Amino acid sequence: MSTYWLKFLTKTDATFGRGDGVASLIDAEVQHDRYGHPFLGGRSLKGLLEEECASILFALKHQYTYLFCWNDVPGNDTEKFLDFLKQNCAVGWLEDADIKKSADDKTISISKDDNLAEITINEAEEKVALKISGIITYNLKVETENGKLNIYQNKDRKFNRTASHLFGSPGSTDSDKAILHISDARLPTDLRKAVASQVDKEDGVNTLHPEQVLNSLTAIRRQTAINEYGAPKKKSLRAMRVILRETPFEAELTFNQDPSYMDLPLLAACIKAFRRAGTGRNRGRGELVARLCNETGADVTDEHFAVFKDQVME
Repeated sequence: MSTYWLKFLTKTDATFGRGDGVASLIDAEVQHDRYGHPFLGGRSLKGLLEEECASILFALKHQYTYLFCWNDVPGNDTEKFLDFLKQNCAVGWLEDADIKKSADDKTISISKDDNLAEITINEAEEKVALKISGIITYNLKVETENGKLNIYQNKDRKFNRTASHLFGSPGSTDSDKAILHISDARLPTDLRKAVASQVDKEDGVNTLHPEQVLNSLTAIRRQTAINEYGAPKKKSLRAMRVILRETPFEAELTFNQDPSYMDLPLLAACIKAFRRAGTGRNRGRGELVARLCNETGADVTDEHFAVFKDQVME
């Protein structure tokens, strides 16, 4: 089991709402524990990272990676072709497999024992269909360049399986569920322990109360709607508690198995893209800067993001 940390610092006031308020005081209260420490729930944090991941995959869907030249398989591009099958299709029986092309040059067959994979080209539709055990698993793009047929793959394909590996997918089972578990994002551990020791004094004489802790880390902001004449609308005044800017948070990222080659690079890209959280994040609130750290607390964001960048730019 591997452990990493997602650490972030709020750059503007933020509201990690709990869905209700406090009667006669505020309309939107932040999530906080019994000591008054505000936090961002793990489910919400995972959802925000998944949202960033979906945006990244959507952007990559319209970009392409060169795979191999159809005319050179079998031939000079055989290794590139086999590497594509190994890395993207989880085909593990390719060692010493027999590779043949049909007489009409439209189908490449890869066979070994009872295993069979076929890739068929359709020049008219500029598509290539890959079948493994009779099931179509991929549609690839074909482009004619210098009299040869080059095969390309949408760049998001390279990361789709990684995204499912990290965050899971609808209908997943125990064998293919998400390997990444995200805790609540809380204040640094040392700070929380120091505050807790003052709230839970053994002699019963508390030097701190949870309400004091909460008030020291938050403030109440009020806003109202404005009508077409620039005057406040009646009964539109709302009060919202906000977590003050420059407040640090950290969430534990636990992998129930060792991350695969692209898991951490894609996660680093999602964390770099993660820049806002909480209520009103699309209206200026909840801006933050996030980093991926290893078990010792060292920042490894750029190290893993460099791998992601190389894969996208190739």
